[in-house]
Amino acid sequence: MHERRAELQALMSTAPADHRDLVEHLTAGDVGEAEAHEHLVAAIDAQQERRDWIVANWPYVVELEQLNALFAAQPALAHWPTATPPEVQAVLDAMSNAATPPPSREHRTLAVLDHEAAENDPVRQAHATVRDLDQLAARTRTSAEQTALNEALQAARLELRQARREQRVNDVFARYGIGAHDDARERRRLTVGYDILTDPPDWVIEYTRRLHADGCLGTTRIADLATRIVDAAMHLDRHGHLPDTWPNVGLHPATSEVPVTEIAMPGV
Repeated sequence: MHERRAELQALMSTAPADHRDLVEHLTAGDVGEAEAHEHLVAAIDAQQERRDWIVANWPYVVELEQLNALFAAQPALAHWPTATPPEVQAVLDAMSNAATPPPSREHRTLAVLDHEAAENDPVRQAHATVRDLDQLAARTRTSAEQTALNEALQAARLELRQARREQRVNDVFARYGIGAHDDARERRRLTVGYDILTDPPDWVIEYTRRLHADGCLGTTRIADLATRIVDAAMHLDRHGHLPDTWPNVGLHPATSEVPVTEIAMPGV
């Protein structure tokens, strides 16, 4: 809710300068439904710039008003974060202190790096050329077309064989060094590992909390726990989700019902 409110507040700042006081009043969270409708009708009848902005962004004005009303209705301590047990915080601090910063940061994700490697793979490119020419050959109508395509296919298959041969040679030499792609992937691994341990997201904190609640945190080596978390973060960086084997550690549910404020749209 805090994050969404910040996004909406940034959007509200784009309102015409001479009407921002009105938008601020509308989104304060204490405007009655009738008054809100009156302001909307007045805005529609007003000059072009005000009308266009208000009409285009009215759903977001209503959403921000509802969020502010929800915040105002929360108990005094509702905005405090869930307390982290000292044992959990000690483990999180130990992992953060042991994290090694990468010699140079890699900002491309593993998914992007894998895509770039695939797109620049000579074997893949040559194979795609052969496939396309095969499809064209199946639709040729004249002998001249067939002859031309056969020659192109012969050249493409030769290029594919050469690319595969060079790939095998490169794989052998790769055992004794590291290529540009492998170097980028290693730098990304170090970057992800450092970030996830020094600024752990909610799923890491909740996982560590769950280990503590189950009595397993004290018997788990910090180095092993850090490796497990970094491996999961790498999977997330490459596939966009945590591993299927990663435990489902949802965040703690709210302890009280959150009131919902309904504001009807005119004519709906």
